[in-house]
Amino acid sequence: MNLFLKLLQLVVKNALALAVIISFIIVVAFLPTAFVVHSDDTKKPSGAPVSAVQFLGHWTMTSESAMYLKVDAPEEPIFYKFQQLDGEWDIVPRSPEKMKAAMTVAVDSLTSGNAWRDRNVKGSEYLDAAGFPEASFQVKAVENWPISWGEGVPMQFRLRGTLTIKGHSQDVVFEADGKYDKKLLRVKAETGLNLQDFAIAPIHGQEQVKMILQMVWDKQPSWEGNTPADDLKDGVTKIAVNTTYQADVTIDPEKKSLQGTVAIHTKNDTGGSQDALYFHLYPNQFLEPRKLTGSLWERMIGDDAKPGGIDIKQITVDGQSVPFEIDKTILKIPMKWQQEQSVALQIDFGITVPKNNSRMTYDDHSMWLGNWLPIRAVHDAEGWHRDPYGPIGDPFYSEVANYELNVTLPNEYQLASSGIDQQVTEQGDMRTYAIDAHQMRDVALVVMDGTFRQAREEVGGVVVKTWYTHTDNLEQVQATHEAASKSLIYFSKHFGDYPYREFDVVRTGGFFGGMEYPGLVFVADRYLEQRDDLMLGVVVHETAHQWYYGLVGSNEYAEPWIDESLTDYAATRWFLAEMPETGKKRLADQKKALQVAVELEENKETLGQPVTGFTSNSTYYKLVYQKGALMFYELEQKIGQEKMDRILQKYVEQYQYKNAKATDLISMFEGELGPSVRTYFEAWLNGSVATYAP
Repeated sequence: MNLFLKLLQLVVKNALALAVIISFIIVVAFLPTAFVVHSDDTKKPSGAPVSAVQFLGHWTMTSESAMYLKVDAPEEPIFYKFQQLDGEWDIVPRSPEKMKAAMTVAVDSLTSGNAWRDRNVKGSEYLDAAGFPEASFQVKAVENWPISWGEGVPMQFRLRGTLTIKGHSQDVVFEADGKYDKKLLRVKAETGLNLQDFAIAPIHGQEQVKMILQMVWDKQPSWEGNTPADDLKDGVTKIAVNTTYQADVTIDPEKKSLQGTVAIHTKNDTGGSQDALYFHLYPNQFLEPRKLTGSLWERMIGDDAKPGGIDIKQITVDGQSVPFEIDKTILKIPMKWQQEQSVALQIDFGITVPKNNSRMTYDDHSMWLGNWLPIRAVHDAEGWHRDPYGPIGDPFYSEVANYELNVTLPNEYQLASSGIDQQVTEQGDMRTYAIDAHQMRDVALVVMDGTFRQAREEVGGVVVKTWYTHTDNLEQVQATHEAASKSLIYFSKHFGDYPYREFDVVRTGGFFGGMEYPGLVFVADRYLEQRDDLMLGVVVHETAHQWYYGLVGSNEYAEPWIDESLTDYAATRWFLAEMPETGKKRLADQKKALQVAVELEENKETLGQPVTGFTSNSTYYKLVYQKGALMFYELEQKIGQEKMDRILQKYVEQYQYKNAKATDLISMFEGELGPSVRTYFEAWLNGSVATYAP
């Protein structure tokens, strides 16, 4: 009994403390600890890195989410909880200012633990739940979105948008703390409100209240859509592509390696169901360079070859880990893929860059990465194209896609890429480039040290950059830059508008010549080391590839003449117009090569054959480049340049962002010139020559 009295006295004496404790328990019940975000270190995440790819996509709010109004009443703070909060958010890490989100709250879901008080606040004088059952917040921009996140590490940013309550709208800014935690994004966002702005009477005598959004976001497993981009020129047709690559990679120039993740959203456009999906892994061609023997590989492998390739660590499909098979340069993902079905894949990979003379290698000052990213194989009427990487020509065939990359590298290095850099962010000793390369067939990168410089100018709304080093011949650098700029304008005028905002010409090291990629071309170092007008032919040729290969694709493995012959014809055209003496020399070389071609074709090598039919790079060049260019030039001499341009413009317009076959190109000429032109092309392609007779 005495013990009971003592306990009662203790409780009475500490009633105030007990009330405080109970109030605290109630508050905690309404504000789950899962949302508490500590801001010890918001700039340097210490958890496992969270890539931009993990964020990019369509997110929806889970049932854990809620909204609160905090009223600082005279006695104690009162929290009104709105239990039904819904929302959608398209997160685009590389363009946070363009993110859009929408949230709605059911006003009648309000509760504070006091039924009488809740009915009063829901009444017409205050929130008027009957007249205005929903409140909403439309996010117009996300500010200060962190470039680097860590698993479970709190980060800070702002949500700017329009808040609508009781039919009245105001622009507001929420200060937000976010945390990526086990594939969920937990966000607590706060802002102050003046109730009079929303025609709400003071609650508990308070006009100023705090609104708190406690949101749990869940990324949807499959997401389609094109994220915002500024890489295409105004007026250019924006197409709906069936595949989007969103990659997040870190490059180590010292170790000659990179680590990355690529999320691939792709739609089954094959015309039927499939039991597997195929990708090209071109870096794997150089896993064992010493086994690439014979004269055809000698030029590409070189004398100081080192192995390299791509290591596929994990693949998920719609969030589930799946098995996969690798056969040299082909990745097979067994799966049931229905017609028109879209899937979201994620490939985690690492690349060791090989040392050789190929499209993906390095020297002392730069690293050039061509055909490095896993890309989906083409499926057409012939089925899946799983052609190997060969030593002659450009053994590639690809579809137009959207590429979006975050590329991180040490900040003493520079980067050139397909597409454009939307932003550059530095953090410590690392720099991150955010790159958009929309409506392109591939994406290439070049990493350069501080010895590289650039010539830069804008022509026709396109920024042209020529990257070179201090050891290059400056007169040749200037001539190369001018040739790239002028030929870009010339080809735009005669064949159709160049669609991108940027064009990079990059000097590479021990590369065997030039190589085209959309928006970027490689030019080997020897073409910039001495003044020579004929050497300008490489950059003009690769620039012309922006139309024939870039805008209009083709199977370069099976029908290499389509893009190469057209491209070299276009280059000769430019020289004859801009540098006539050099143009005449090129034309003379082509006519001389035609005599050699007759002998080659006696050995059953022809202009129209696939790359596997050529016995050497020399015969490939003489037939596909020189004889093929002359085939178009001689036709132009018969029909006139104006008619030739009209046909090629129509060809580009009809097949831009698509793949064309030889029959498509010839039919385009036949539609304008009649059936005799088909006989003309067939003769040139199959081992002979002919004169076109209208």
